Amino acid sequence: MGRDRRDNQFIIQGSILAAASFIVRIIGLIYRIPMTRIIGDEGMGLYSIAYELYSMTLILSSYSLP
Repeated sequence: MGRDRRDNQFIIQGSILAAASFIVRIIGLIYRIPMTRIIGDEGMGLYSIAYELYSMTLILSSYSLP
């Protein structure tokens, strides 16, 4: 009985995580559409360059360097 309950909890938690991931992607899509219209193609190019640098810095600072 304990194993079935643990498996059920795992499925519920996995479903919650999948739903949260889907919601985050939708929110990301919603903000990018108006931003693209506001700053244009050149601004989006600059934004993607800056975002790549930001995400690499975030990864390095989150996991830290040995």
